[in-house]
Amino acid sequence: MDLRKVFLHLRRALYYKRKILKPSLGDYIFDVGANKGSATKLFLRVFKKTAIIAFDPLPNFKINSNQVKFMQVAVGAEPGVAKFYI
Repeated sequence: MDLRKVFLHLRRALYYKRKILKPSLGDYIFDVGANKGSATKLFLRVFKKTAIIAFDPLPNFKINSNQVKFMQVAVGAEPGVAKFYI
């Protein structure tokens, strides 16, 4: 492996550890396609002070926390109305 590529991967890993794993006050996590909330549970354990907004068109979401806001909507590339098949 090229030494420049190793250095680039190391820089990316350090950036993610500093910026992503330690969100600032006022940051949000968006869980798009939240379903029952399994990813949201993980986010709650790792990011103890970060607000989470979960989106899913079905009312299957099972997490009840003041840190999480559930929105029963579909998320897409453009605003509008679409048919949703289960």
